[in-house]
Amino acid sequence: MCAAPLGMVQLFAFRLALGRLGILLGLAIADERMLQQAAPMIFGLIMFSNVFTPTEAMPPVVRAVAEWNPVSAVAAVLRELFGSGGGTAADAAWPMRHPVAAAFGWVAVILLVAVPVVVRRYGAQR
Repeated sequence: MCAAPLGMVQLFAFRLALGRLGILLGLAIADERMLQQAAPMIFGLIMFSNVFTPTEAMPPVVRAVAEWNPVSAVAAVLRELFGSGGGTAADAAWPMRHPVAAAFGWVAVILLVAVPVVVRRYGAQR
């Protein structure tokens, strides 16, 4: 069975959630020069994930951070759904053992937190 449609839904949902976080960041930091300085901090999410390096090769503290990173969950689910994923270590954290549930859970949490705050802040600025 091809799970590619679910992978596309996951990509769209994660992009939607990250878009809301970007809007929140833009509303919180009104000065565009300051926003340009703060935006590279987002790359930390990618660097502390399993996108470039398997978590099994990481030191224990970094591995714990990487395994609970939303980007790691999305990368793991996309590898699984598009058929290019490897195995998961037996001692991996819950998000790495259940990447589909973890990735959609992260999307739900991000949206549940970001959307009300964005709506409230946007309404206050008008």
